[in-house]
Amino acid sequence: MSGLKSCVKKLAVANQTRKYKSALKTKNLDYNAWVIQLENNQKEDFLINDRNQKCLKNDFKNFLNESHSDKNDENLAKSIRLCQQIDFIYDENGENCQTQYLVCDPVLLPQVNQYVKKPDNSVDCVIFKISDGNLSKFALREISEIFHRNKNLIMIYSDEDVMLPNGKREKPWFKPDWAPDEFLSFFYFGGMVAVNASKLKKLQCSGSDDIYSYLYKLLLLEGAFRKHELYDRNLANDRVIHVPKILYHSFAPSYDVVRDMKLSSVIRERIGRAKVSVIIPSKDHPEILFRCIDSLIERTDTHDEFDYELIVVDNGSNEVNKTTIEGILNSYNATYIYEKSDFNFSYMCNLGASNASGDYLLFLNDDMEITEPDWMHKMLQKAALPYAGAVGAKLIYPDSDMIQHAGITNLRIGPAHKLQFLSDTEDHYFGRNRYVHDMMGVTGACLMVKRAVFDEAGGFDEDLKVAFNDVDLCYKIFEKGYYNIVRCDTRLYHHESLSRGNDSDSDDKMQRMNREKDYLYEKHQWIYGRDPFYNINLTTDMWEYEYAPKYHYEVHLERDWARVSEITDDIKMASEDRCVRIGMECAMDIFKWKYGVEKGRIDIPASDDDMGYYLQGYTFVTGSNNACFERTLFLENTASGRCYGVETESEFRPDIAGNVPDQLNVDLAGYTAKIRSDSLPKGHYRFGMYMKDRTSRLRLYNMSNWTLDIS
Repeated sequence: MSGLKSCVKKLAVANQTRKYKSALKTKNLDYNAWVIQLENNQKEDFLINDRNQKCLKNDFKNFLNESHSDKNDENLAKSIRLCQQIDFIYDENGENCQTQYLVCDPVLLPQVNQYVKKPDNSVDCVIFKISDGNLSKFALREISEIFHRNKNLIMIYSDEDVMLPNGKREKPWFKPDWAPDEFLSFFYFGGMVAVNASKLKKLQCSGSDDIYSYLYKLLLLEGAFRKHELYDRNLANDRVIHVPKILYHSFAPSYDVVRDMKLSSVIRERIGRAKVSVIIPSKDHPEILFRCIDSLIERTDTHDEFDYELIVVDNGSNEVNKTTIEGILNSYNATYIYEKSDFNFSYMCNLGASNASGDYLLFLNDDMEITEPDWMHKMLQKAALPYAGAVGAKLIYPDSDMIQHAGITNLRIGPAHKLQFLSDTEDHYFGRNRYVHDMMGVTGACLMVKRAVFDEAGGFDEDLKVAFNDVDLCYKIFEKGYYNIVRCDTRLYHHESLSRGNDSDSDDKMQRMNREKDYLYEKHQWIYGRDPFYNINLTTDMWEYEYAPKYHYEVHLERDWARVSEITDDIKMASEDRCVRIGMECAMDIFKWKYGVEKGRIDIPASDDDMGYYLQGYTFVTGSNNACFERTLFLENTASGRCYGVETESEFRPDIAGNVPDQLNVDLAGYTAKIRSDSLPKGHYRFGMYMKDRTSRLRLYNMSNWTLDIS
C-alpha cells in the first residue's frame, strides 16, 4: 500500500512540476522577442523617393583619398572604405527636414576634424562607430529629430545591444543619462556616438587625440562638466542627450572595447590645504566606535594635501561608556559632544556639523571600518569639483566580498540599494560596481560634502529621525543642481545594523519607516519614481538587486481587481512555520503608487481605478518543491482576528531564484494583486501567506511585519 501511495505522490509531483514549467515559460520573456515586439510600433528610417537617393554622397571618401598618401596603411584604408556620407530627409509637421551625416571609424578623427572645418562642407552630424556594428533601422530618424529640436546639442548616445550573425539580438546595454563622473571613469557612451559637426569646428585635433580624449575636450569646452542647470522638471538635458532606445547593434559587446579606455588626464579641482571634519554619531558602543576610529587613523593617507578632525556626537551613552569614550578621544585630540536625547540621526549629524571647522564634512557611521589608504583622498577629489554634491564609497559587508552599498537608485517602489548582497568579485551590469558613477544618492553611513553645499541644502531634515534622512539630503542637493557621486573604485567595510537593528524586524519599525518614506516623497514629489541615472528600460517596480531589464518584470495596473474572501478553517488547520518565506515589497494606495503622495496632496483628481491598493512581494517554502504549492496571500484584522484571502498573480522573479539557488522552483516566487478599497472592512491589517501542498495534506502559513490600514 505504501508503495502505491509513493507512486501516486510521484505522479502528482511530476504533474504539478509540468504545470509550473509551462507557466514559467509564458512569464520568462526572451530579450530578442521583447525588443522586436517593442520596435514594431516604431517607424523605420526611410530615404524619400529618388531625389533623396541621389543625395548619397562620396565627398568625404574623395577628400580622404586625395589627402591620404600612405596607401600601405591597411587599417586606414579599411576605415576609408567603411565611411559613409548620407543625406537623410524626413517630414516633421509636414515640412521636410534634412540632416547630412558622416558615419565613420574613430581612426579617421584627424581627417574628420580637418574636413568639417572646410567652408564648403555641409555635414550636420558626425556619427563615430566606436565598435564594429550597425546603426539600427530607427537611428537616423531619432537622431535627426533630436538635432532639429535641440540647437545647443553637443552629442547624442543611445542604448545598444549585440547582434549575432543569425540576426538574433542579446545583451542589451541600457545606459544612464548624461553622467559626467561616469564619463570621466570610462567611455560609457559605448559603441556609437553622434556629434554636432558645428561644435567640432571649434576644436583642434592634436596628433595624440583618440576619440575619448577628443570628446572629453569638446565636452569640457562646451561646459558639460558643471551643475545641471539644464535639468528641468522633466529631468531633461538638451546638451548631452541619451536616447533610451536601441539605436546601435554591435557585432561583439562594445563594453569589452570601451571598459579599458582611459583618459590620460581627467578634470580635477585643486584641493589646496583642505580640512575635512569627520562627524561620527555614536552611543554605547565604544569597542565599535574605536575600531572605526583606529582604522581611520592607522589606514588613512592624507597625501599631505589635506587635514582632518574627528568629531564624535553621543546622544546618551551610560556613564561607564561615556567616561571610556571621553578619555580615549582626549588622547586623540578629538571633539566629543555629549547630549542625552532620543535617537535622531539627523539632529546628531547637524549638531556635529555646527561644531565642525572643516571645508568638507564627512559623515561616518561608527560601525565603519577603513580598509584602503586612499579612500578619503579619492572622495575629496570628487567632492572638490564645482558641480559635485554628496560623495560616497562602495561599502562591503565585513569578512566577505558581499556588496552592501554602491549608490542609491530612486525607484517607484522607493530608494533602493542596487547590487546589495551580490559578490564584488564579479563585474556587475557593465561595471556598476567598478567605476565612479553619478547617482541620485549615497548612504549617510559614509558621505562627504562641501560645507557650503551642505548649508545650501539646509542640512539633514530633523523630522526624518531614523530612515531616509540621507536620501532626503541627497535629493535636496540634486535639486540644487549638484551631482551626487559614488566611488565604486574604493571600498570600506560596513558592520551594518550593529548599533540599531534592522528597520523591518517589527511592526512599529515598519510603520515608522513607511511614514518617513511618505514624508520623503511629499517633499520631493516631482522626482517620485524618476532617476536620470537609471534607465527607464530597467525594472523600477520591485526590490531587485541586479540591473534587470524590465521585460523580466513590469507592473501593469490595468489588470482586473483581485477577488477577496474571508477564510477561516484552512488557516486554523495550518501550522505556522518560518520555512514559509514571505517578502512584502509594496502594500500601497494605488493613487500613491502612481504619484508618490496621497489623494488631495496634488492637483490630480483620483479616478475610480485609483480607489484601491496595490500589493506586491515574493514567497516560497524552503526545502520544498515550490511547484507543488498553492498560495494564498491573506490579511489578518488585528482587532477582530478575522482573515481575508486575496487572489494573487504569479510573477517571474529571477532575482529571487538567483539569491536562493539551493531552493527548488522559485522562479515564479513573485506575486501581485490589486484590491478595491471596499473589499475589506475598515481597520488595521497584518499580512500573511498560506501555503497548501497540492500533493499532500501539508498546510503552512507565516506572518509578515508589513501592515496596511484600510480606511
